[in-house]
Amino acid sequence: MSKIGYSPSLPLIYDIESGPYDMLGTLEGIIKQNLKMLLLTSPGERIMMPDYGVGLKNYLFSHNTITTKEDIRSKIIQQVSIFMPFLENIDIVIQDTSAEESHAISIIVSFFVGPIEKQGYVELILSPNINSSNEIKSILDQKI
Repeated sequence: MSKIGYSPSLPLIYDIESGPYDMLGTLEGIIKQNLKMLLLTSPGERIMMPDYGVGLKNYLFSHNTITTKEDIRSKIIQQVSIFMPFLENIDIVIQDTSAEESHAISIIVSFFVGPIEKQGYVELILSPNINSSNEIKSILDQKI
């Protein structure tokens, strides 16, 4: 018996209970997943939508300065207003994660969705210290 859902959960993971893939069963989950994809997709990466995406990985080796953080903030606001205009009261917090990993930053995007009267946030840790492809998931981790 398959579980009813709105959209497959990404990354795609086989789930015998849900059918071929694990499904997102709430609108909040879909909104968070879509926001995460918007943040991680680089402009030009999505087919037929060359302007889609913030492209956070393009900032991985940039200098960790106030100017860079403001560039990230303005790019997030611009992209959300175009591709997710239903998100309201957007608050973006960009801060250094710890003294040990001075090159890593935490990006928290908080939002309110008026039509369903829900609020939520997505948090990503952005760090150039990637030793293997297995660490990407933990470094670019979405906390729900």
